[in-house]
Amino acid sequence: MKAIKINLLALLVAAGGVVKAQTIVVKPGELPVKEVAAQINAQKNVQILDARSNEEYVQHHIPGAVSADANAPGHEAIFNSLSKDEPTFIYAIGAARSTIVANELRKDGFKKVYVIAGGLSSWVGSGYPVTTTKQANALTKSQYAALSGSSPLVLIDFASRYCPTCKKLIPTLDSLKADKGFKPKIITIEEYDNPLLAHQIGIYVLPTLILYQNNKEVWRKSGLSSARQIADVVNSYTKPKLASTK
Repeated sequence: MKAIKINLLALLVAAGGVVKAQTIVVKPGELPVKEVAAQINAQKNVQILDARSNEEYVQHHIPGAVSADANAPGHEAIFNSLSKDEPTFIYAIGAARSTIVANELRKDGFKKVYVIAGGLSSWVGSGYPVTTTKQANALTKSQYAALSGSSPLVLIDFASRYCPTCKKLIPTLDSLKADKGFKPKIITIEEYDNPLLAHQIGIYVLPTLILYQNNKEVWRKSGLSSARQIADVVNSYTKPKLASTK
């Protein structure tokens, strides 16, 4: 497969798209994507490690990043080839796997180790460039609009088959699909196949649920939600509102 480097922000500006900002909580030992991008552009010897599996890395990754799965055989050789004095930035989908790698490097004497806050999801959502092999099969914005408007109520699940939290949400969504009283049509979109679309829609965290009513976004939530929480939100938009009495 041919790898293509795409600048998502440039493509979006050209298309006239609008992105909704989302706040990412930056924990100790992390740096926000904007600061990481600035340091990568300003410094010559920046080291970028991709803590996901090699299968994920091949599909798309930050330009210049090296595959460094801590569970893969021989990953120690990759770590040994790095300079302990140069800045080292680490990412995964979120922060779990990247934190494991960061802690291992710090124990080994690396002095400037930073986890990219929000991981690759935040990087992609913020419009920074990625090297990808998935661009040819991606949904366009118009195709997405057709999906979000394919029923009076549509619940979009932006997720990834590699995301542990996304997998935890699957039984919840399956139970809602089986519930005949649940009105929205549920559609899952694989973020790994649609990095540009994820940026255009403003997806910074996986999973993210978006509820559309008559093809208009009325609710959005990142992370886990229970079936009851989702149903309550849907009911707030579908139950007839009582007329006020004087």
